[in-house]
Amino acid sequence: MKKKSVIISIVSLVIILAAAVGGYYYLTPRASVEEQMEKDVREYLYTERGYTEEEIREVDIRFDALKETGIQRYKAIVYFSDEPETDYGFMYIDGEIAPAYIGNGKHNPE
Repeated sequence: MKKKSVIISIVSLVIILAAAVGGYYYLTPRASVEEQMEKDVREYLYTERGYTEEEIREVDIRFDALKETGIQRYKAIVYFSDEPETDYGFMYIDGEIAPAYIGNGKHNPE
C-alpha cells in the first residue's frame, strides 16, 4: 500500500512538472522569433515599401500569449521618424510580413 502511494506521488509530480514546463514554454516569448521578426519587418519596409533606415524610428515586437498559436502571437509595431506618435502594425500572414492594421497617418499601404 505504501509503495503504491509513493508511485502515485511520483507520477503526479512528474505530470505537474511537465505541465509547468509546457505552460512556461507556451506563454513565454522567444527572443530568436522576435529578432527574426524585426529583421523581416525591416527588410519588408526597406525593399517592398521603399523606406530608408532613417525614416523608421522604431520597430517594437510584441507578444500576446492569448492570441492564436505559433507565429501569429507576435506583432510588430512600427513608428516612423516623421510620425512618432502614430503606430503601424505588421504581422506574419501566410509566412510573409503584411500590414496587420492601418494607422491614422500617411504611411498606410496603398
